[in-house]
Amino acid sequence: MTYKRCSVGTATFLVLLCCSVSPISVLSASAETVQAAKPGRLHAANSSKRHQPTSPAPRKVAGGKRPSSAAELGVQGQLETVNVTAEHRVGTTSKTPIAMSVYGREQIKSQNVHDLASLSAIAPDVSLAASGNQSIITVRGISSRDTSEVGDPAVSVNIDGFYLNRTYALNSTLFDMERIEVLRGPQGTLNGRNAVGGAINIVTAKPKKKFESEVALTYGNYDTLIFDGMVNVPITDKVQARVAFTSRSHEGYRVTPPNGRGDDEDAKSGRIELAFQPTEHLDGLLEFQMTHQGGYGQGIELIPFSYNADGSVSHEKPKINSHKFDNPSPSGLDMLERTLRWTWTYHLNPFDISYIGGYDAMRMKQARNYGGPSNSPPFASIDTWNANESPRTQNQEIRFASHNGGRVTWQAGAYYFEEDNSLFSYDGTPTSYSNNTRLNGYQYDVTSRSLSGYGNVKVKLIDGLSISGGVRYNWDTKDRVGAIQSANELAPPFTFSSTQQNANASWTKATWHAGAEWQFKPTELLYFKADTGYKPGGFTEINAYGPETVLAYEGGLKSVLWHNRLHVDMDGFYETYTGQQVTQLVSTTYGAAERIINAGSSKVYGAELNVNAALPYIGTIGLFGQWLHARFTNFQAETNGVNVQYAGNALPQAPDYTLGLSLDRRFAIPTGRLAFHVQSKMTSPSYLMFYNYNNEKQGYYSMTNVNVDYIPQFAGADRYAKWKVGFYVRNLENSTVFVTADENTFGGYYRYGYMPPRTYGFNIDATF
Repeated sequence: MTYKRCSVGTATFLVLLCCSVSPISVLSASAETVQAAKPGRLHAANSSKRHQPTSPAPRKVAGGKRPSSAAELGVQGQLETVNVTAEHRVGTTSKTPIAMSVYGREQIKSQNVHDLASLSAIAPDVSLAASGNQSIITVRGISSRDTSEVGDPAVSVNIDGFYLNRTYALNSTLFDMERIEVLRGPQGTLNGRNAVGGAINIVTAKPKKKFESEVALTYGNYDTLIFDGMVNVPITDKVQARVAFTSRSHEGYRVTPPNGRGDDEDAKSGRIELAFQPTEHLDGLLEFQMTHQGGYGQGIELIPFSYNADGSVSHEKPKINSHKFDNPSPSGLDMLERTLRWTWTYHLNPFDISYIGGYDAMRMKQARNYGGPSNSPPFASIDTWNANESPRTQNQEIRFASHNGGRVTWQAGAYYFEEDNSLFSYDGTPTSYSNNTRLNGYQYDVTSRSLSGYGNVKVKLIDGLSISGGVRYNWDTKDRVGAIQSANELAPPFTFSSTQQNANASWTKATWHAGAEWQFKPTELLYFKADTGYKPGGFTEINAYGPETVLAYEGGLKSVLWHNRLHVDMDGFYETYTGQQVTQLVSTTYGAAERIINAGSSKVYGAELNVNAALPYIGTIGLFGQWLHARFTNFQAETNGVNVQYAGNALPQAPDYTLGLSLDRRFAIPTGRLAFHVQSKMTSPSYLMFYNYNNEKQGYYSMTNVNVDYIPQFAGADRYAKWKVGFYVRNLENSTVFVTADENTFGGYYRYGYMPPRTYGFNIDATF
């Protein structure tokens, strides 16, 4: 396979950077202002209304009075302030001592960020893999490949403070967003277990005290049709409502005869939010969301093994065809999720008390191509993996938090998580007697519980100099009751053998934080911190495994320069990663099974640079660069019956170099205004599995997204229309990027899954 270089993406960026415009060119901010949402998770650790920090109002991009001066349009080149809640209290990116990236509302909309895959396409600090319909997120080379009913992710993902242990429903439901925060490095003290690699905070738009509405329609290639809408209604001066929905569909990107087209989309989701302020001191927020996903699901290309002269499996990359490949098995996806979330905050004079919680009920059914033609009898007839799960999740948290602005700020609380999952999944084979006859069934009831208490404090020693510390103690348990039922024959009438798979385990672990920050100038922040992260262990059908931990040291500098025209963030980090849970697919007497073992140790270190600059007559330029060294230092694993030492191998999805570039530019034309946005991500080669075989290798690639919007001006009026039309191209280079690349020794084939190819289309967006 020949991988496309960055020539198209780099050339596109340079052309737009260097092209000339008229003197009335204007700038767009690198990120729009994000106002602190009230009430909600943002408010959970904030001061009362009297103590809330104020934020500048976001600049309108469509509709409203035409700016009367270049200064109002931002041609003076100042970047806007972005508020975040990475420390569970409102702060700005430039004064939060955490390495992070923030993607605001307009960027999320223009770049079609509707799931974790599309986020990873524009976020240079996030890498994505996939297993079935579940995403595997990697930050700084740390991720978890265990997507089983017992496994946990290594990067914590939450939406409005509600932690998500399964990422199924995030595949099409990121709509009407306020912002997305990507926090790099372990965040165990404030975000709890499973934040060993980092955390992704997803913040939805909250009800406001004014009427507003918006509709957007997109049509593109692959018969893409997207319809989004939102209505915000102030019911009374103390109650506000917001209703948002999305409908998304496109035909599959992969032609997979004789059964459908892989990587399609058929999703609908709606969300209702009610905000309450019954008294001066009490805020409340209720959210209900329902999501359905259907269609074909992920398309996986299966290529039978090639063999060397000595009979061993070749580890060289086979010839792949990411556009068309056979799928002999009927495939499909049917997922329904219902979520109820809430936040209540009571504001006292010295501190706030918040209660954040919710319930999530999901039903997921999926059938996908599993084996196809196999070189490993007697399993040659197995064609389909049928996954049926019904996870039910609850989050409950009580938090006490001091107000901002004092010499001592603190927060403390308790958190409870529970997931109950009932599943019946099985291998199947088409026969003359039925469409899909079960061969091996896995029927389990699994319960995971986590309880933790935490505290965090920051003390201002002198003006500008502060120290911070925190600790969290975790209690985790996992229980499984059930059995594997294995067919004794490969053709009806079947008889079955049952193997009981009851198991349970528990763990306790303290994570901690220590840091110092020096605001030596009003616009310069220097910080150093040490953090730990922890992910509990678990068990598979064939073995148990222990927890994994990370100890990370990080130092950074955040600068606001050139009269707020230039933001420069830089950081360096060193992490020791112990007990990493590594997944292998192995053959057993009843079929394929996952074996998860703990790697001895790994070292992860590197440096990052994030720059945003507002340049007159050019636009707002963004640059993110990461150098990463992530290697196993001690990892012995059995491979083909031989114990192999993999020390020196790269961790999965850990490229040595990653570069992100963006350009925003707006300028006036006689009939209105044009807005350009270009975003490009480039990475050096990496591997998707720990073996570091050539057939697991992702070559160098670039992926560029381009958006052009036109906002008309009313004839003879000093106002712009409240609607805009646009054109987009995503993955301009049409790069082939893997989300799955491994060897399935059970079925005897190489397995590949892909990011979307080049897509393009038009959209129209109107506000009322």
